[in-house]
Amino acid sequence: MPFSKIFFRLYLSKVDTKKTSQSDQSPDRLLIYVGPFAKDLMLYIRLAAFFCALGFLMTPTMLMYGKAPVAGIIAPIAVTIPTLFINKISATYVSRLYIDLPSKIRYNPKMRRTFNPKLIDPPGGNPTIFMETYNWLGITREQSVKLNELKEYKGTNKWVTWVRASDGGGGRQTRFYVEKEAMRRDPFTKGLVEFIEKKDGVSPIAKSTIKNKVSS
Repeated sequence: MPFSKIFFRLYLSKVDTKKTSQSDQSPDRLLIYVGPFAKDLMLYIRLAAFFCALGFLMTPTMLMYGKAPVAGIIAPIAVTIPTLFINKISATYVSRLYIDLPSKIRYNPKMRRTFNPKLIDPPGGNPTIFMETYNWLGITREQSVKLNELKEYKGTNKWVTWVRASDGGGGRQTRFYVEKEAMRRDPFTKGLVEFIEKKDGVSPIAKSTIKNKVSS
C-alpha cells in the first residue's frame, strides 16, 4: 500500500471535532461552542505538516540524484513557509469551548438563557472555561482559564479576540480566537461574550469606533 494511503487512513481520516476528549468525560462539563471551521482547519494543519515532512525527506534524494540539485534546496523552504503561515493563523483558533455547570443549570435549558457567573460558580462567581486549540501537528490541546483572566483583545490582529495574562507576568499573554458571530446565536454563549466585553468596557459603540479608527 502506498505511503500516502497509509497516511490518509491513519492520520487525515481521524479528523473529527465530535470525538470524545477529556472535557467530554467530565460529568459537570458542558460543550457550549464549536468553531465553525475547526474540522477544516485541522485538516489543513495536518496536510501542511505532511507535505513539510515529505519535502524534508525528499531533499537528500533530490540533492544526490536529481538533475537540478538546486530543487533540493528550494523544496524544504517551499513547504516550510506555508506550514508556518497556517500554524500562525491556527495557533489561536478555539475549536471547542467547555464550561463546568451545576446540575440545576446543566439540565435546565431555561436557566441557560442568560449567562450569570454567580449562579455558575456560587462561591466566587469566577467559573473555569476550558478551550481546545491545535498544535502544529493538528493535535488537540486543552487550556483552562478563569473567567476573570479573560480580557477583550484591543489590538489589530484579526485572529485574536480574547487574551489572558500569563501567571509569570512580564506582559506575556495567551491569545484565543473565537467566532463571535457564531457565539451570539446562542443566548448563553452570547452572554459570555457580552460579559467579557462589558468587563473590559468595550460597548458596541466603542467597538465600532475602534474599527473605524483602525480602518482609517
